[in-house]
Amino acid sequence: MPPVLPMTTEKPQNDLAVTEQQSSQLDAEPRPRPRVRRAHRGVGAMTRYVHRAYSRVLQRRLMPYNLTVAQYLHLRTLWQDGPMTQIEISQRIGIEKASSTSVIDSLEKEGLILRVRDTQDRRKINVSLSPKGEALRDQVRIVARSVADDAVIGIDDDELLLFFKILDKMIANLDAAI
Repeated sequence: MPPVLPMTTEKPQNDLAVTEQQSSQLDAEPRPRPRVRRAHRGVGAMTRYVHRAYSRVLQRRLMPYNLTVAQYLHLRTLWQDGPMTQIEISQRIGIEKASSTSVIDSLEKEGLILRVRDTQDRRKINVSLSPKGEALRDQVRIVARSVADDAVIGIDDDELLLFFKILDKMIANLDAAI
């Protein structure tokens, strides 16, 4: 682990500038990084790490149902919102339509969804749950809930509420930056 450089109010002339004091500290024994500094270090990296860890656990727990996380997200959208077009599913999940195509193909092949061309607009294909896909709802929701529950072990309600408030602010900030 690289050494932690002291915080300074001085702004270096460029990002590559290193003072003599900082240079000697680079040669010194590495010190443990304070926990707060780590969390402050990179919001993007930390949120990506949490997302990957969460996805790994969810994927492992979905294996007995022969589902991937992507398939689960598509099914969950249909369980929550009912039949819709492939484009609508993609928009709600937040992925491109092209990324959704192979997932929907695999769900159809497994008999979990049905695709029917829209009678009013033949360009649209409506996607709905098959009885087999509907039958998975309760079991898979329990699995997904268990991952969410495990993710917050040791975090009290006030901390969790603060976490959600912070995430909401971050999303608003990033939406405003677009």
